[in-house]
Amino acid sequence: MAQAFEPSAGDPKEGTAARVAGVRSEIPEYRWSQVIEASLREAASRVAPSLSTKQYDDVVDLLDHGEPGIALESLCSHLYEDDIVVDDAVRWQIANAGNLMGMNPLLWERLTPAPWPEVDADTWWTLTTGEPDDIEHLSVLRHELEQEIGVGHVLYGEPFDVLARFVGADEVLLRLTSGRFAIVHPTWSRRLEPPQWPVVVVCADVDAAQIEVDRIGR
Repeated sequence: MAQAFEPSAGDPKEGTAARVAGVRSEIPEYRWSQVIEASLREAASRVAPSLSTKQYDDVVDLLDHGEPGIALESLCSHLYEDDIVVDDAVRWQIANAGNLMGMNPLLWERLTPAPWPEVDADTWWTLTTGEPDDIEHLSVLRHELEQEIGVGHVLYGEPFDVLARFVGADEVLLRLTSGRFAIVHPTWSRRLEPPQWPVVVVCADVDAAQIEVDRIGR
């Protein structure tokens, strides 16, 4: 269900840290690099038919040269930008490697299929189209939120994707990690705000986010 948050003073990265610690505790440290490389090679092999030869070769070349972090980012970028559907096995392989390296989970959580609430095109400005105007506005929104959100705010230290903006007001739809979403109302102050601002509603899943999106649109 959707929940309006009072900002907490707890560690904002506790969830990510716990996830990384959990994965690492299951694998002996001396094997981390082997597991990371094997997981990424397996993932790349599984999606190779959907990648161009150059895209696949670039990922493999990075792995061959001991750059698994860049290889993961590159693979996820190709899959995301080309809207390539990945199955649970591929997502798990990428997540396994990414968690061992302590990387941003949105890199793999945003991959297709990654459902997000349906928005009315007449009242919401979708910002994930890749069109120049949308890319520019998305960048402006992200920069504004990063300026406003500080220590003590529920979104401080939380990775997020900007998905859409409600045309009739300033509500912005964000994708968070672990299938969660948030709707945040920027102040447009262009400065760091106290912990209670900007106002945010965090939704536990896509269904809760859909309810909140529909409420705003009414």
